[in-house]
Parts: sequence; structure tokens; C-alpha cells
Amino acid sequence: MRRGVLALEVAEGVLVFSELVAPLPISMRDGLRLMSDQRHCAVNSNAVFVVVADEILPIGVLPTLGGDTMVSTPTPTPTPTPTGDVAVQHLKAGQMITTASGELAQVRWCGSAMLPARGRFKPLMLPAPYHGLKHDMIMAAD
Repeated sequence: MRRGVLALEVAEGVLVFSELVAPLPISMRDGLRLMSDQRHCAVNSNAVFVVVADEILPIGVLPTLGGDTMVSTPTPTPTPTPTGDVAVQHLKAGQMITTASGELAQVRWCGSAMLPARGRFKPLMLPAPYHGLKHDMIMAAD
């Protein structure tokens, strides 16, 4: 669509955006070079996170859990949302969940993003009962 945005988080919580005027499309080959071939493109050693995407994504590192990760919700009540142990992919914004410390927290946003399964996003499986888990959990390493 000949639209582009360069977005940077220059300090904790300070975001800078610059609209790119009619950029040329980046081929998959060039995108791979940008992200992984240090002979063609170097990323500053202070950079924490870099992404090239073909769609608009939230800025910054996303907390990531596999969609089949189970989380606890409060005791069932007469609502249309699922209760008990629920897969993350079935949660709804506004639904209450039980945190690891036993407190209730409200789901503020539900979304998903396709990410490469390598580098910081290489899946890590925590097997139950590690950290008191009831089910195995697949998540990003950090």
C-alpha cells in the first residue's frame, strides 16, 4: 500500500514515530538480510528489539504465550465467557483471571501476532509441575 512507519522507543516509554512517504516494498530476501545478515546490515548493540513487518503491530516486545496455554479464571458464574482453566486463545477482554499469587486481574486486551520462532521468540516449554503449573506451558524465552 506504499505506506510505512518507522517507530522507535528511545527511552523507557518515550516513543518516536516517523511516517515514511511512499516507500518501496521490501522483498522477503531483503527483509531477511536486514534482520539476520550482519554483513549487510548492522543493528546497534544497544538495540533491544528490532522488527520488520508487513502489517501494523504493537510497538515493543510483546508478552507471549502460546494460545493453548491454560490460565485459571474465578469460580464459574452465569456468564457467556468460559471459566475454570481456560486456554489463552479463548480469553476475552474484560474477563477476570487468577494471577500466580491468587489475586484477580482483568484481561485488558486480547490479540495475536505471527512471530518468527527463532531468536527471542524461540518457543520455550515449561513442563508441569514446574513453578506450580497444572499444565505444560509454551512461551517466549523472556
